[in-house]
Amino acid sequence: MKKIVVLMSTYNGEEYIKDQIESILSQTYNNLELIVRDDGSTDSTKKILESYSLKGDLSWYSGENIKPALSFINLVKKAPRADYYAFSDQDDVWDSDKIEIALDFLDKKQTNIPILYCSTTRLVDKKLNVIRQSSKNNYRLTFGESLVQIPSPGCTYVFNNKARELLHYQQLRDVYMHDALLYKLVIGLGEVIFDKTPHISYRQHENNVVGNERSIYKKNYKRFKRFFFTNEPNKKHIMACQIKSTYGHLFIGENFDSLEIFVGYRRSFIKRLRLAFNKDIKSASKVTNVFLIILSILGKL
Repeated sequence: MKKIVVLMSTYNGEEYIKDQIESILSQTYNNLELIVRDDGSTDSTKKILESYSLKGDLSWYSGENIKPALSFINLVKKAPRADYYAFSDQDDVWDSDKIEIALDFLDKKQTNIPILYCSTTRLVDKKLNVIRQSSKNNYRLTFGESLVQIPSPGCTYVFNNKARELLHYQQLRDVYMHDALLYKLVIGLGEVIFDKTPHISYRQHENNVVGNERSIYKKNYKRFKRFFFTNEPNKKHIMACQIKSTYGHLFIGENFDSLEIFVGYRRSFIKRLRLAFNKDIKSASKVTNVFLIILSILGKL
């Protein structure tokens, strides 16, 4: 039976963490190990983790507060060898068959390339009342698309050891989200499986590090303000630059071309137009694509 290691990063998660740990321990797939890194909690999270550790349900360690992305990458680097790995947030609730279903998909694939499974989510409020299911947009699942849009959050990810190695062998800096980085690397260098059926209750509350904006109007208004009225660096472009500098030698063909176009588009007006009207570097959302064209031409993407 293949082994899976679940990696969870915690920070002041006392309110919801028991629900998530119990949902992981209740999985129908039982060759599973849960490892937790606490990112400097000041509430009772560590006491909760220790209580589960004493029962043999998980192992955990703590460190300084380095934020979720680097905390998860630290977990990846310290994790023991396994067949598969999964990311877990501290405040969601997994369906009992989440891991089993993911492995059914993954086991059908070849193992000599990076493979990542992800899915849609069931959005719930803090009391687990269903809000709605996340979007089932017709994602093309291409590397070019991943440069501007990720279809699913990291809390749904299950991936093989080849994918894990991509985060393991390099010293990473300026990573704003570990899951976005892993998704882009795997879609560019291996294969992504996208399951349109949700197997996780993705809890939305006031303390989410990354949530799911309920209103498309609010989401695009925030995007408009961020890009047109602030000088905040674009995180997608920063990550693409890092991917090129750290992993660029691994990319070939169209994926390398897309990376080059995205990273170097600010060098001239012609290059901006080339990005703006590139057929592969596009979102699944028509509204988002309008923003992409405008921002590319303005050099603010």
